[in-house]
Amino acid sequence: MLHHRPAWFAALAAPVLAGALLLGPRSAGAVFALYHGAVCLLMPALVARSQGRSWRQHARDLGLLDAQGRWPTAAIGAGLAAAAVLAAIPPVACRALPALFPDPAHLLGTLAGWGLGREQVPWALGFLVLVGAPAEELFWRGWLHTHLVHRRRRRWPAAAALAALFTSYHAVTLQALAPTPAAASLMLVAVLAAAATWSWWRERSGSVWPALLTHAGAALGYGLVAAARLG
Repeated sequence: MLHHRPAWFAALAAPVLAGALLLGPRSAGAVFALYHGAVCLLMPALVARSQGRSWRQHARDLGLLDAQGRWPTAAIGAGLAAAAVLAAIPPVACRALPALFPDPAHLLGTLAGWGLGREQVPWALGFLVLVGAPAEELFWRGWLHTHLVHRRRRRWPAAAALAALFTSYHAVTLQALAPTPAAASLMLVAVLAAAATWSWWRERSGSVWPALLTHAGAALGYGLVAAARLG
């Protein structure tokens, strides 16, 4: 079993790394490789292998399989249904409240500052939907939740702390993308609410699939808004 102290170190270091890469090198590619790839996916796998845990045991720790090592079909189905709803919300919200979303020039300027030209935007959005969002959930609501929340007697303080840490580095991206400080604040509250909901769903279902799929659905929704705004 992973001791609490190294896991808390990982939970604290991950948002610092993500924020530093966006503010320092200002490179989306570095965030994808070092945060999503090395921290969210590779590091938990290496820890599991160093402890002699099999890949099936690691999958159970992540919440991909249930306690009996089976695919949680009910959780996957619920996650897919909720993901479809979340994917529709950003486009609808953009139509109803366009002032909350960046205009094309603002969006392109912000993405260019992170090393993404117009031609790289579809690839970056596809990465976030298919890899980035699932990787974050496997790390935050998967691996960290198992070791820092699920194995505690008092679970909700630890879950709230993880939700706050997850939300913290999104302040960097939202401050840059949102057209106004008020819009950035509103979206940051939405991220915190989503993180808390995903933690609750992980605890209630015992599975990471609902959080993983709905996070990917939300990323798809915002990707659809970006695609529409950029034509």
